Amino acid sequence: MQISPFKNVGETINARFTLVTPMFLGGADQQAEGIRTPSVKGALRFWWRALNWGRYRAEAEEASNLSPAQRDIDALRILHSEEARLFGSSAKEVDGGQTGGQGVFLLAVKPESIHPIPADIRPFTGKAYLAGMGLSKRQALPADKEFEIILRFRPGTNSEDRESMRHVLRLFGLIGGLGSRSRRGFGSLTHLVSTSGQWRLPTDDEFEQEKLWLKAAIDVASLGSAPFSAIANDVEWFQGNVYPSADQALEDMGAIFSQYRTSGTATIPGSPTAPAGYRYITRGRTAATGTLNFYTSDHYHVHAIASAYNVQSPHNIPPKRSIFGLPHPYHFSSLNGRNVTFDFVPSWGQEHGKGRRASPLLMHIAAFTHNGQRKFQPLLLLMPAAFLPTNEQVQVSVGNTHVGAISPPRNYRVIHDFLVSQFTAI
Repeated sequence: MQISPFKNVGETINARFTLVTPMFLGGADQQAEGIRTPSVKGALRFWWRALNWGRYRAEAEEASNLSPAQRDIDALRILHSEEARLFGSSAKEVDGGQTGGQGVFLLAVKPESIHPIPADIRPFTGKAYLAGMGLSKRQALPADKEFEIILRFRPGTNSEDRESMRHVLRLFGLIGGLGSRSRRGFGSLTHLVSTSGQWRLPTDDEFEQEKLWLKAAIDVASLGSAPFSAIANDVEWFQGNVYPSADQALEDMGAIFSQYRTSGTATIPGSPTAPAGYRYITRGRTAATGTLNFYTSDHYHVHAIASAYNVQSPHNIPPKRSIFGLPHPYHFSSLNGRNVTFDFVPSWGQEHGKGRRASPLLMHIAAFTHNGQRKFQPLLLLMPAAFLPTNEQVQVSVGNTHVGAISPPRNYRVIHDFLVSQFTAI
């Protein structure tokens, strides 16, 4: 028998979601096992912080005459304190008393177990580009499965706290996801709507209202870039075309992303040579070379680093494309397969080896219905923020050899240009 830490259970919020694209969640062996409560709670914490940063930063702005940096520190302190109160934290003794412990609600996921299937990711496809390395050999929780998040609030929980969590669930169901590569469209979720006790996908009108709700939240945010991924007034919110299947939406989004970021290739195994003036972007999809960005300066500087095994001037600058996230790898067949990797290794965690900086660009596939037919649409959210913590640098390796460090990228224009050239602003 499960015993609740609450003597009495207060108001309950039930939210149901559908998996729109395959989800890569797993245990120690990195194989899918189902949707676990800690994964969901971590995602809700992320979206709660993203949604509430502007509120606490604005309060710090009004309440003090401190420097902007100190106001950020004050706002972060209050934000983390409120997060701990809502979601719970480890109990500890402070000045003879106990702080932390149980939050204001219990979170349950039902069902946690969903039978996984092999991932269907063919090489040289848009989906493969989004998946990166390793996912094709893992199992995934399949699309179209549903699960429920249940929040049971402590008796006496105020209405503001309950409303705050409703907004978090709403945002999670609009643009959120779970698992590996969830910022690249895998593990996308859509919040279902309850009608007469039955759960269904939102209609196109309801879906539009959800997008406008987030747009309004962005528009009223009064601050510029946050110190972490958050809803602020510099956030950019875009949508793609509407597709008849989630698989096609994900594949096209990957192909568009690949075409923007790569120089393509003349040949793909099992395919004919690309016509003159064209290069393959994905299997079966070519693009005229004039439509490709190439990023020749990135190639030039990184090739020089790979050749010299150092990051001396003028090559000690970050690749433009590294703003999409770290690690950022290169492979040079012209140098006998030599690899160069740009990584984030926190100074406080050197013993843990290489690190990562999650992409500031979230890609998502949303589901809705139009005249009773299921439809799918890419949604893209750019949340600019401090790329790395103050005084941290990007670490550069050639093969397994660390060759130096460079300043982090700061120009989000590369991502902005991708969005405005391929998608429509909301």
